[in-house]
Amino acid sequence: VCFTDNQFKHQSDLESLCEWSAYKTHWIAPVLGGVPIRVYNALSTGGVAILPSFYHALPEGNQFTKQCIFYETSDVIDPKNIVQEAVDIFDSIPYSLHLDLISSSIEKFHIDSRIERILLAVELKFQNFCT
Repeated sequence: VCFTDNQFKHQSDLESLCEWSAYKTHWIAPVLGGVPIRVYNALSTGGVAILPSFYHALPEGNQFTKQCIFYETSDVIDPKNIVQEAVDIFDSIPYSLHLDLISSSIEKFHIDSRIERILLAVELKFQNFCT
């Protein structure tokens, strides 16, 4: 676990995908009280996201799958158990289910899917407005 040096900003999409896919777990640190894109990167590449427990209180918090576990302050001080729990979760998921989880995460969280849902909602409102 460490802070980034921002070198990731110079990676190609393929390099980023390979790096994210190389890890079983991803420890996510909170940023500005919202859910960082790193959560969705972790889920979309099949990893188990280790999230701060207060994410349960955020509107997005109820969307997270069994690929997520939540840490407390005490876990930051002594992360061994929660990291092992995340690895165990990853290892317990059959390969075919990993593919389903990745597909589901992409379908649910990818920007294309989110924009499509927004546009469909606007279209529906517009249709209702015109009738």
